[in-house]
Amino acid sequence: MDNFPSKRVSKTILSSPEIASTIQEPIEWLLIRAGSESAVGWRRAMLRLLNLSSWGLLNNPQAVKATQLAWSRKGTNGLPELTNLNAIGYVLRFADAPGIDAVNVVKQFILSLKPTTATKDLNGKRVLAVDGGWRQQFIHECIVVTRQIVSFHGEPLTGVEWTADESNALYDKALTWWEVDKAAIQTEEQRKSASPFGENPVISEASRLDDFFRLVVLPYSQWTDTTQWNRLFKWIIEMRTLAVFATSCYPYILLQRPTESERFATEMLSDLDSSNEAAVVGAAEGIRYWAHLAASRRIPVLDANLVDAFVQRIALRRMGRIEYCLSIFTHLLNEKPELFNIDQISLLVSSLEPWNQSTSLIDTAISQDGFPMAKRPTLRSRVGGLAGAIQRWYRIVAPTACIPRHVVAWEMACAKDPLPEVHRSFNEWENP
Repeated sequence: MDNFPSKRVSKTILSSPEIASTIQEPIEWLLIRAGSESAVGWRRAMLRLLNLSSWGLLNNPQAVKATQLAWSRKGTNGLPELTNLNAIGYVLRFADAPGIDAVNVVKQFILSLKPTTATKDLNGKRVLAVDGGWRQQFIHECIVVTRQIVSFHGEPLTGVEWTADESNALYDKALTWWEVDKAAIQTEEQRKSASPFGENPVISEASRLDDFFRLVVLPYSQWTDTTQWNRLFKWIIEMRTLAVFATSCYPYILLQRPTESERFATEMLSDLDSSNEAAVVGAAEGIRYWAHLAASRRIPVLDANLVDAFVQRIALRRMGRIEYCLSIFTHLLNEKPELFNIDQISLLVSSLEPWNQSTSLIDTAISQDGFPMAKRPTLRSRVGGLAGAIQRWYRIVAPTACIPRHVVAWEMACAKDPLPEVHRSFNEWENP
């Protein structure tokens, strides 16, 4: 299900009155079942309704009814009895219903959560003390429910907004947790210590702080005291020394500290050019956020050198988190085609044939020096999307130019590919 095209399915249904009409009967049936079921059956029905709502498939009366059903059964915390962590955030995607202030209830619940720790004191040292599955709940919940300040594709922005005092209180909670648990990840040996289910839980939770900063703290904090900013910068630097990169939040710092733009651009260029996968991912995400915030004139313009470096990383097929980098880059190319000039697009076009050879699913002599065979299906779908984005760039930015033959070749190859995710990848961004 990783490659299931839920957005495309939603668009198809919404654009076809006949299909939209057909799906109404099952939705009505699901609403009835949700009203008659209990316990597990009710939760399953509600989670299906949450998905349908998030895809925009419920009409307004159905969405109001779903809201009423969700809030008709509440736990001791005052929230719907939905065990899925993310469900609390998705409840906010339902329509408003009379007498239900979902946003305020969720906000008060999150503010009431206290930080927990993944470590304990043992003979004067902090050591890991949790099994797999430990989460810093208030950080996860904040990220899920907080309203974005950027609409990447024109989607409506919904969710919780925080006051400056609330944002600062949540920030202080996160800092309190960090000051305790960071003692257990100071050495490389400690950082490699993992729970029975994988990654070191402190590292895992710290890796979410970039989203916490950019969504919950930086748009609302309104800090005027340099002491507060210096403490955040010290925290970010401290995390970098422990291999945790919060680079993607840098553009959001520029909302209040625009003079930091040159320093941040320099650091992001270094990260993007590195072989550290976490650093590369942080820089790639940061470039996308910077482009959108700058387009709305809330922060300084994106450094052109960052765009150029990102183009070169993709064109040269650099290995570090390449699948994810391709995804971020293709999103950016589709969302902000005006960022890219003809020289950069030409470099990307010239890379399409080497990409084809290095991701070929047919084992030939020319493909043996490419990527591992297990990675190639995903990579081909990503490159198919890139080729489609390049074609879209020509149609928008250079409509009188001919579509390069390598782009056309990828379009034809995708159309004939038996893998569904590759087959649809070229046109994935039509009418985004």
